[in-house]
Amino acid sequence: MDYVFPWWQDKRRNSSSNGPYGAVGTFINQNYSPFSIANRPNFGKGIYSCIASDADEYGVKDEFWQQVVQYTQADPSDPSVISQGGFKHFVEISFSGMSEDLASGVVLDRDSNDPPLQYGNTNDYSAFNLSENDTAQADYAQNYSALNNELQKLISRLTVGSRFKVKGADQQDEIFTIKGVAKQGRYNHTSWFEVWYYWFLYRSTADTRAADAAEEKFNLFGSPTNRRTTYILELDKDLSQITLDGDNILHTDNVGVSKPLAFQFISKRTVGDGGNEQVVSENPAIWETEPKETVDLDIYHEASEALPVAINEKNNTRFVPLGSVVSCPDKPGVMSSNLTYVIAWDNKKITLSQPIDLSRYTDSNKLVFTRPNDSNTTLRIDVAATNADTTLPNNTYIIKHEVSRNPFALSWYNSFSFGNGVESNRIRDDFNQPIIDKGAKVSTVLEENYEKERRSSGLIYSGIYNTNSGVNNLNQFIQAEKITKDLNPTYGSIQKLFSRNTDLVTFCEDRIIKILSNKDAVFNADGNANLTATNRVLGQAMPFAGDYGISKNPESFAVDNYRAYFTDKQRGAVLRLSMDGITPISEYGMSDYFKDNLKLNGALIGSFDIKKSEYNLTMPNIQKTVSFKESVNGWSSFKSFVPKQGVSMSGDYYTVKNSLPYKHHVESYKNETVNRNTFYDEYVSSSVSVLLNDMPSVVKLYKTLNYEGSQSNVNKDVTGAETGYYNLENKDGWKSKIKTDKQDGVVSEFVEKEGKWFNFIKGNNFEELVDLKTKEFSFQGVGRPTEFEIDYDIDRPIVGCTNPSAVNYNPDATISDNDQCEFEIIDYEEPIGGCMDPSADNYNPSATFDDGSCEIPCTPVLGCTNPNSLNFNPKATEDDGSCIAIVRGCTDSRASNYDPNANVDDGSCFISDPDPTTSYSLTIKDSNDNDGPTQNY
Repeated sequence: MDYVFPWWQDKRRNSSSNGPYGAVGTFINQNYSPFSIANRPNFGKGIYSCIASDADEYGVKDEFWQQVVQYTQADPSDPSVISQGGFKHFVEISFSGMSEDLASGVVLDRDSNDPPLQYGNTNDYSAFNLSENDTAQADYAQNYSALNNELQKLISRLTVGSRFKVKGADQQDEIFTIKGVAKQGRYNHTSWFEVWYYWFLYRSTADTRAADAAEEKFNLFGSPTNRRTTYILELDKDLSQITLDGDNILHTDNVGVSKPLAFQFISKRTVGDGGNEQVVSENPAIWETEPKETVDLDIYHEASEALPVAINEKNNTRFVPLGSVVSCPDKPGVMSSNLTYVIAWDNKKITLSQPIDLSRYTDSNKLVFTRPNDSNTTLRIDVAATNADTTLPNNTYIIKHEVSRNPFALSWYNSFSFGNGVESNRIRDDFNQPIIDKGAKVSTVLEENYEKERRSSGLIYSGIYNTNSGVNNLNQFIQAEKITKDLNPTYGSIQKLFSRNTDLVTFCEDRIIKILSNKDAVFNADGNANLTATNRVLGQAMPFAGDYGISKNPESFAVDNYRAYFTDKQRGAVLRLSMDGITPISEYGMSDYFKDNLKLNGALIGSFDIKKSEYNLTMPNIQKTVSFKESVNGWSSFKSFVPKQGVSMSGDYYTVKNSLPYKHHVESYKNETVNRNTFYDEYVSSSVSVLLNDMPSVVKLYKTLNYEGSQSNVNKDVTGAETGYYNLENKDGWKSKIKTDKQDGVVSEFVEKEGKWFNFIKGNNFEELVDLKTKEFSFQGVGRPTEFEIDYDIDRPIVGCTNPSAVNYNPDATISDNDQCEFEIIDYEEPIGGCMDPSADNYNPSATFDDGSCEIPCTPVLGCTNPNSLNFNPKATEDDGSCIAIVRGCTDSRASNYDPNANVDDGSCFISDPDPTTSYSLTIKDSNDNDGPTQNY
């Protein structure tokens, strides 16, 4: 396998039984002249269709292109093929857009009465001979980023006996052999017959439009897009058995689309050279030999710095440094006459001091960059990408970043020239003499792979550093010495190192360990350890008691003197490491809180506020900062600021927010008072929550609330002198809410007395009467009403007509005014008197009013005949014993004096709700109590 040729597979299909383009493709043989009209073949359109946006009116791109078509064709004339199934297998490979334009000269002389048909250069068959046409070779190299002779090498492989396989196919071991090759020249879109037709039409009619059409067809016929060379390859097996990514090569996802495909041609291995080459057997004999022992080392001397194989934003200036001089030996004309050098890099975009002529530059040309050390490297410009980016300046270009095969020159040398000869760099040019060099830099190979190893549970240390003696070996890591310390990998990876006294405290994910420094521990039989001097840098590793670690949050670590604070998110704990070991301080009343919230955060920011002696733990995801204070031995407060980092320095506490540092606990700044409770220019009011839970089974009565502290909140009230004079203006300050399982209350302001603040607890203003508890003493003892007035603004009465028979009837009216009623006038008809009782013998259905003339058979009417009964029936003639005695009382269930036995309401009901037609406002003032404003109910 010695070469790989790329293809663009524009079509894959099974051809019809007519053969490869036999019915629709126009072809010529090598010895055939297409301009002999008598022998003209059946010209027709080609079947290649181009969907590119830059295609011409015939659907053909004006550039070099390739095409691969696979099909299977029956061949009854070959008995050997019939015995194998009756089919031969073919692959057609076509090239188009090749060579130069052959439409030179004129097709006809318009000044002649009988103009002959001129052929020009269109009769040159060499345009189809790709292996010898230099223009086709150059076109192929330019359009496919190939070498100049690559097309010639490709065609040389299309011979009988050549073998290949499909690169990237699922069947990598499937090899195809070419059994036969046929070459055809074909026309794509314009036949010579079309040129001849319009020439003949012009000669017959002298119509200039026919001459114009003849010249147009002549130019199209000679265009490179009209020619293609097709190689018909007969294969030993069906190519359609190949699959790409699990799909057959003829699958609907692959048919009719442009998709990259590569044939890898396989050559037989040979030995020898010249005329003594022999093909190596595919099944050679194997001899076992004993390898010689390698004595010398493979030593490689460094001749230059390391050069990248692909350009990116990290190594572009290393490959082509700024200031490198640019030239183009392939096409010197593309460069400016002034000195051109590199002035800037931006990832894969290079900016030059002078623009180059990109119209004359091709992708195959190389730009040579002479570097400051006289070495040079080469790059190629991606012309298509550069032209597509219209935002680029005219001196900025996009380069092809793959440079592994680009030529370059090293700055290495071993001689000097002063213009009068050459001198070597070896003193006196004598054997084994010193050389003028910057020193030997050699490398060798190892028996095992040299690669990076991440040892997450191990330590490595350098040489010592001593300022007194001037020793600095921090950059020395001598592997021959004992410079590593491995911990138990079950402790997890090392997240944080902290030096405490002469010990090294190591914070792992699942354990906290103390490593002795410059000393070791000798354990007695009872398990106690005795310290002993040693020359080991890191001695015994001794875990602290408690299965706690720092998880993967080293940022939660903060230290104050001998105390260290950190979190263990995996176990939902906040911990303190002190002289007495590890203590879970999250257990001080906040255990559930941290177990629920630590796991919700990625980072956990820990810092120590030396000003307040508090450990601040910030949880960014839930926007909370909580503080632990040693003096109260618990969690003292929630903070409103959420920093990115915090640190204490020189007795002050600083935090970082949005990449800006902030100093805390500042009283004034630039002679201006700094507002309290303001962090990062955002103000948040303070609040204190107190839990009173003494004797929770007893219902307690809270009347007043007092506190000692700063200014109380004051609500302005100047309505009366009885409210006092402390509230003549509003003041911001403390106020309170109180809530029990029975009732809510507020203290909206406090009154100062002798340095303390007092006030009564008042109930909330109830929006709905259903919240009002009338049985409470606080409601019943509010005082006597001093005023009683109707507030029409609450529910203003509506006066209107309440007669449903009126045309202006108002169903929303709450006060009746029937004088406003208007009735519809109906034409008067003479009333008809008569009996209107259907049970009467003289019932008159036409009667409009009953005149009392009904004659009803004398039938007894049963019912209650007692007029003092509730159900007395005046029409009853016989008592049936159903009389119900009248019981007077309140029958409204909403009333407080509701009587369930009463059946006649005597008007004694007492209901707290107002009359639906009128709303009332009850203003109550207690002349004996000046504790607050008037309450409305």
